[in-house]
Amino acid sequence: KTGKPLWKAEAVTETYGTPTVARIGDTDVAITPGGYAVRVSDGKVLATGLSELKYGTPYVRDGVAYFIGYDAKAVRLGPIAGEKLETKELWTAELEGEFFSSPVWHDGLLYIANDAGMLYVLDAKTGKTAAEKELEIPNASGKPGVPPAHIYPSVVLAGKHLFVFNDIGTCLVLEPGRELKQAARNSLPEGAPGTAVFAGKRLFVRGGENLYCIGE
Repeated sequence: KTGKPLWKAEAVTETYGTPTVARIGDTDVAITPGGYAVRVSDGKVLATGLSELKYGTPYVRDGVAYFIGYDAKAVRLGPIAGEKLETKELWTAELEGEFFSSPVWHDGLLYIANDAGMLYVLDAKTGKTAAEKELEIPNASGKPGVPPAHIYPSVVLAGKHLFVFNDIGTCLVLEPGRELKQAARNSLPEGAPGTAVFAGKRLFVRGGENLYCIGE
């Protein structure tokens, strides 16, 4: 209502990623990329050392926080006892490459792309790699004849498809699952460094100095 700061959790490690908010029992808790769990109401740090992401955002579903990057980890959250959040590590996995994007969940599988153009599919229960696909998209792999590009945007699920962008505006449309068949390929002339957002049958994405709305 006023814009005045309510609290600061100064002990929280600084990262590029964005926290995500999870409901644990009757308490809202912010899970930070640096692996802190912070109570939203007053800034009390309830847990530390969950995991660590430099760029991405943790994904929380059904009481489990997924930190997916070079060192991937799944952590069970809760319950909260007094001023402490109880946690349990469910699995860890090691992936190759540098990850700027955040994961997306669909039908028990987690999808994430690294900067070198490799899309990983992880089993959310075990952390095992269910599939991996070298994307036909410009990336940071440095291959001859491939324009330099970075996969900064996160993989997005909309309708029945996955959308994978790079920062120069290439977009791959894939069918989710272990086979990852490519359904379409599109491009924007001025790049698309941010993650696309879908609302109904419309796609909103930043390209250069413009905001694009793409629909039927």
